[in-house]
Amino acid sequence: MSESYAALARARSLISVKRYPEAMDALGPALVDGNTEAEAQCLRAQALIESGRPSDARDAVARALELDPHNEWPHRLRAIVLQHQGMHKLALASATEAVRLAPDEAQALHLLAVCQLNTRKKDEALATAASLVATHPHHSLAHETAGMVAEERGKWADAERHFREALRLNPQDAGVARQLARALKAQGKRQEAGQVLLAAGQMDPTHAGTRRALGRIGLPALGIGGFWAVKIGGYAFLRTLGSMTPATATAVVWVVFGLIAVVLTYRRFAGVRHLPDHVRRGLHGDHWNFALGWLGAAGVVTIVLALWAFNAPPSDGGSGWLGGGLLLLGAASVVLMYGLWTGPAPNPLPTVLARIRRQPTR
Repeated sequence: MSESYAALARARSLISVKRYPEAMDALGPALVDGNTEAEAQCLRAQALIESGRPSDARDAVARALELDPHNEWPHRLRAIVLQHQGMHKLALASATEAVRLAPDEAQALHLLAVCQLNTRKKDEALATAASLVATHPHHSLAHETAGMVAEERGKWADAERHFREALRLNPQDAGVARQLARALKAQGKRQEAGQVLLAAGQMDPTHAGTRRALGRIGLPALGIGGFWAVKIGGYAFLRTLGSMTPATATAVVWVVFGLIAVVLTYRRFAGVRHLPDHVRRGLHGDHWNFALGWLGAAGVVTIVLALWAFNAPPSDGGSGWLGGGLLLLGAASVVLMYGLWTGPAPNPLPTVLARIRRQPTR
């Protein structure tokens, strides 16, 4: 085996064990050999994407497409990069081309379904998932894809069935276990969801999402009804804000946020009562931080209302004393949240999470 092909084999092996920087270093000989450069660029792009650097993968993908435009892999990688950049329509076009070039490739069909979901083409995603299951009935990715589409359509029983089958075919897939737990929770099967999340935690102990999901197991899914309740409640508050004084608005915010914090924190504690004692005890800090998060949120809103109090005329309830008091209250609440927080303090500037509603799982 030549040095360049040996480099490809070594890089693939390193990627499989998530040693991405070493994999990229190992690709050196393959990147300068015309016979292996196209595949090497794809492997480099894959390593960059999976190490959380999708933007850095653009040049590698572009070079791979230039070298081998009739291979589905570069088109699939381009779709993933575009997904991460929020360019969903362009990603869909690339995913469609990948499937055209390799109609039976499971990963290409999976990505096409994801892109279709992200562009609101749910019926097309359903057809793609059905084709994937029909073509690869014993592939866990096929059932995972079908479960994702069913979840997006609100068909939780179908989602559960497909996620269970995907987990049966690949019992060590912690990501599918988390998806199954979400489907179970949406159907009110909280005890089963908790047990599945415990199993997911054993499969992937370092995944922070599993711990967060366990902490929230007692909370009801927001659903479309909850979404509209929040939206209407917020709209009603903003409509009546003009008739309130800054002091009244502050009182409303603290009462509402306080009630939400108390009710939801209680639900979190109650929801994990069926889990083992050591797990419940380990989640106490998470529940405490959840309540503190509402305290901090009320403090931030109070600071905004303090600015209103400073600028409002006395006839509308404004005054410098009130503004100063609200400013101190808001600042004290935020400081108290940080002071009592268990574990690493929260980021003061919330990260703008993915513009992608659903990223490829492969």
